[in-house]
Amino acid sequence: MKIDNLIGRRVVSHIIDGLLVGIVVGYIIGLLNLPVPSLLTLIAFVAYETIMTSRTGKTVGKMLIGLKVVNAANGKLPSQSQVLKRAIIKAIPLVPIFIFFQMVFGYLGLHDSTANTRVLRA
Repeated sequence: MKIDNLIGRRVVSHIIDGLLVGIVVGYIIGLLNLPVPSLLTLIAFVAYETIMTSRTGKTVGKMLIGLKVVNAANGKLPSQSQVLKRAIIKAIPLVPIFIFFQMVFGYLGLHDSTANTRVLRA
């Protein structure tokens, strides 16, 4: 298994996947007039990453850039549990970004939507 500096390629593939998931989720949110875009986006991102990578070792972004994910122990296709863990860990840094954009643009925050809470003026 050859390992080299793939940071730039990984970033580009992640951007492609983020745009793809964002476009699909944005369309669904607009179509159904859903009020919780960030939670749906995070769930969609984790599901997309898990399904695509566990079946093929690649997402659309990785396919276009020429990358694949493998099991570090044997170089073969990773298990679904490995890919799910990977997708959840990748999604964690997105949470503060979604909270910021929701606050700026007036959406309900992920923390509020998850806990079924609201912030009001006192």
